[in-house]
Amino acid sequence: LDYLNTNNGLPFTISVFSLARPGDRANIFMIAPGSPDPVLVGNIAPRPVPGFDPSQPMTGTIAKNHFVDANDQPLFADGVLSFYYLAYSRAGNETRKPNDTNISMAFLPLPSGLQNAVIPLATEAAPLIDRADAILGVTVQIPTFVNHQPTDQIVVTWGSRNVASFPVGVNPIFPLESSAIPYPTLLSEGDATGEGPKDVTANYRVVRGLLEFHAPATTSTS
Repeated sequence: LDYLNTNNGLPFTISVFSLARPGDRANIFMIAPGSPDPVLVGNIAPRPVPGFDPSQPMTGTIAKNHFVDANDQPLFADGVLSFYYLAYSRAGNETRKPNDTNISMAFLPLPSGLQNAVIPLATEAAPLIDRADAILGVTVQIPTFVNHQPTDQIVVTWGSRNVASFPVGVNPIFPLESSAIPYPTLLSEGDATGEGPKDVTANYRVVRGLLEFHAPATTSTS
């Protein structure tokens, strides 16, 4: 919100394209989080003949009211916004649609106060996961943190693998807990000879839109 207020909206630049001519214009479209439909949010008037320079990009600003209301309240939930443009020649010929440009919009306070993951079956002084633990079901717990939102995604890693992904959800009860890590995954992160023990780390990250938030350190076990 501070950025939108400082810039009176969201500035953008359309990269220089080939065969630019006087009279070219463009429309800017946005797809908001949770919406499948693009909305026209800006346009660039036809470029004038006097002083036309094809090496200069088109620029503009998407008005703030496409993101917040008159009271600076967000019009949609935090998440990923997608933008694209269509350019038109003086004769009205339309370009092909380019790739989307994605950004994260974050009006709400960001996640903070993350603590290290906990492996409930490996909390002893010399943490060790054995066969009995594997049969019982090895999970990873995520302690409480500040400013969580229902749509925040928790991604749990075990060694080099993502083993779980789930939303925080409405009215979450902390610690959040992953599903049991499959036995083949436990073996795959162990000693290649089949003889243990071998150190392995567990971790998690909180994903909001394109932003990721990490615990201070990994949690180790053998």
